[in-house]
Amino acid sequence: MNLPVPCNPEQAKELSGPFMKSLSNIEGVSNVSALLHFNKNKSLIIFPNPFSEKTKIIFLNPEAKEYSLTLTDITGKPVYVKEKIRSNSVEIEKGTLKPGYYNLILKGEKCEYGMLIVN
Repeated sequence: MNLPVPCNPEQAKELSGPFMKSLSNIEGVSNVSALLHFNKNKSLIIFPNPFSEKTKIIFLNPEAKEYSLTLTDITGKPVYVKEKIRSNSVEIEKGTLKPGYYNLILKGEKCEYGMLIVN
């Protein structure tokens, strides 16, 4: 198959031709029991993701350092904050979180970033 523009994910694409629409492996998936989300260093696990009731975030913290976790909506507004985390995991219940995409920021000795999807 000959494409007019080579597919190189390291380079930005023009919004025309075959790159006019972004496709996702999440769109149209109805029976997903769990999706693991790893960041580049593979030190942050979110499971299940997407979730409808609760999810667990697991990260490296062998020395029990203090961390804080913030979820922001797509506008950057904080919608969930948990502080003084000294374990290596946090469980989040859906509670008042509306269905959608949330940015996850874990701050402490290191900063970790991820995306959380609420059904």
